[in-house]
Amino acid sequence: MASDFPKPSYFGIDILPIYPKSTFPNNITFQQHDILKRLPFEDNSFDFIHIQFLNFDITELQWETIVFQELARILKPGGWLEFCEMEYGILNYGPLSKQFDLTSK
Repeated sequence: MASDFPKPSYFGIDILPIYPKSTFPNNITFQQHDILKRLPFEDNSFDFIHIQFLNFDITELQWETIVFQELARILKPGGWLEFCEMEYGILNYGPLSKQFDLTSK
């Protein structure tokens, strides 16, 4: 995307230093940061924020009291916030999975 759209700047953050090792265009920056701490960006910095794979890492209370407020702080008015999460389900039910599914509803 950064190659197709070279004018915008792209920032990636993760709590672990697991940045891709390949070469990227100059408009991409990766940094290590904890989303539960104040993000290192000014207010109203982003037109678009994409977040993925955090549903098991952050509690409902943390979403409500920290994460949503911080994302709203750095998102420009009228900006877009996109969440991408996996749907976890059992694709091949064995006898124990069937029993678990029935008792957990």
